[in-house]
Amino acid sequence: MHPPALIGCKYPAHPKRMVRLKFNLSPTIIAMLTSSDIAEYGESHVERWLTEQGYRCYHNTQRQGTRDMEARSADNNMLVHVLSHLESVQAPALSQSEHDSVCSRAFMLGFDAWLAEISIDRHGEQVGDIHWKQLG
Repeated sequence: MHPPALIGCKYPAHPKRMVRLKFNLSPTIIAMLTSSDIAEYGESHVERWLTEQGYRCYHNTQRQGTRDMEARSADNNMLVHVLSHLESVQAPALSQSEHDSVCSRAFMLGFDAWLAEISIDRHGEQVGDIHWKQLG
């Protein structure tokens, strides 16, 4: 048995030279994403994809966890409802009232209504492809 002061020390071949082992005892803290974080990451990935396709995007937050985005191009204007979820959780279903709200607003703007469903990991990175569905 070693004296308490020597616990964690390494005994080298030469007994007069002791080397203190270094231990990293600081805990790793993994922050949980909030529903607002999840929505913002999802919206960011959808916006980047739309921008790469030549759209200009404008945001409108309707409620926490879901986002609407106006996407305009020379050929097409869309109102995109973004549903974001963690990869380990099943995607939430679009309620009838959400569907009707998106379609009504798109109709008033003269846009096509679309649903973009996106899965992200616990770091906010996109997992898989964005699933698109035209609403109407």
